[in-house]
Amino acid sequence: MTPVIATHDLIATIVVNPAAGQCNMRPQVQQAADELAQRGWHLTIEETRSPGDAVRLARQAAATGQDVVLVVGGDGTLNEAANGLVGSETALGLLSVGTGNSWARLLGLPIGDLTRAARLLAEGCVRTVDVGCAGDRYFLQWAGVGFDATVTQEVESRHQDMKKRLGPLAYIVTGILVAIRYPSTDLRLTVDGRTVYRRAAFAVVANARRYAGILPLAGQTCLDDGWLALFVFRGSGFCRTLRHFILLLLGRHTRDAAVWHARVQDEDIRATRPLNIELDGEPAGMTPVRITVVPKALRVLVPHNLPPGLFSDA
Repeated sequence: MTPVIATHDLIATIVVNPAAGQCNMRPQVQQAADELAQRGWHLTIEETRSPGDAVRLARQAAATGQDVVLVVGGDGTLNEAANGLVGSETALGLLSVGTGNSWARLLGLPIGDLTRAARLLAEGCVRTVDVGCAGDRYFLQWAGVGFDATVTQEVESRHQDMKKRLGPLAYIVTGILVAIRYPSTDLRLTVDGRTVYRRAAFAVVANARRYAGILPLAGQTCLDDGWLALFVFRGSGFCRTLRHFILLLLGRHTRDAAVWHARVQDEDIRATRPLNIELDGEPAGMTPVRITVVPKALRVLVPHNLPPGLFSDA
């Protein structure tokens, strides 16, 4: 572990997604910046204006040797910034105001209280974590293929206003509408050199324990163990899909015969029809896709009092 001392002369960029959350966060951003400035941090505040801006700003911060990039936003903005920092010495932190907030919940960070989150991170430490790579893009937490990615695509492309008004409820409403008509599909999975065939509604490859904010998908997964967790959910239709998500919520999905799961490092996913892909809750193209783990590729800023078991040396 590399400690981050509160009085360190750190240089950081705060990358703000002004569209995240359900209210104007600029006053809170300034308060968080003031908290860090009092601890000796030298800060630049940048706002995103279009998709890809967080990647560019994070890459720019890394290229100029900055110590930290702090994202004010949700899992999607965090994913973009991670794509700009993989392989660099610049650490990534989150001041969470998003919709799902999976990363904040995973680390035990407050959601919506940016000043408290900034204080916890300033007193925290830097850890190195694995990332997943799907095609030419990285993900920090999970990759989804099929039903869940279709829901994400619908919300992001057609229901942004509903997402802004309803938050996570927008995904539930859209999910119900999609599940009624969503068919299962034949998948060919080449997993660490072994080919298996499954008929499924969706598949998730996880690098972290939580999925979609509140669902405990991969309870034993560590962030730095060099493995990903693959889950394939069989069946189609509203009732079967609802059952999958109820069991996910209860943490009982691994006992379900309709769920196939494995620890993997390299998998190729192909389907009899093109399926949507999402990475950390953001649309990311269509199948086929090859997904691999990139061990210890990203430095992240985390609080000291982490939930147990997130790292292999805990």
